[in-house]
Amino acid sequence: MAANNIVFLRVEKNTVGTSVVPLSVNSFPTIIDSTIMSLLTPFSRKAVKALSLMIVALIAMTSFTSCDDDDDEWYYTVEGSWEQVAPPTREYVYYEFYEDGYGNYIVDDPRYGADYYEFSWWVSGSSLTIDYGGGDVEYYSWSVQGSTLYLYPDYGNPIVLNAIH
Repeated sequence: MAANNIVFLRVEKNTVGTSVVPLSVNSFPTIIDSTIMSLLTPFSRKAVKALSLMIVALIAMTSFTSCDDDDDEWYYTVEGSWEQVAPPTREYVYYEFYEDGYGNYIVDDPRYGADYYEFSWWVSGSSLTIDYGGGDVEYYSWSVQGSTLYLYPDYGNPIVLNAIH
C-alpha cells in the first residue's frame, strides 16, 4: 500500500512571476514564526518596543525609594492633639502639634480658665524640641506606643500624653 505524504507548498512572488515551492515538514514552524512577524508593520513594531520601554520605566520608578532623611516619618507621628495623663495635675493639659511645625500648649484650670502658649517644634530622630520663644526651650526624647506619646525630659518623670480623636 502506498504511503500518503502531506506536502506543504508556499507561493512566492518574484520579479519573473509567481512560483510554487514545496516545503519540508521541518521548516513549517519557522514559516509560521516569520509569517506572524511579517504581520507586524514597522509602526506596530515601534509601538510594541515603546510599550515595553514604558513598562520597564514604570517598574523602575515604583521600585526605587529616595535616600532622603527619614526624619519626616518621626515628624508626622508627633502631629496631632494630645492630652496629658501623667504626671497628674489639677489642670487639664493639652498639646497640639501642627504639621507646619507650630503648636499650642494649653493649660485649662477649672478655677481660672484656659491659658494658651504657642510654640514651634521640630524633630530630629528620637529628639523633640519645643521652643516657646524668649529662650524657653525644652528638649525631650520621645516615643509613641499605640495612641500614647511619651516625652522623656532630661530631668524627672516622663510626660505621658494620650491622643485625642
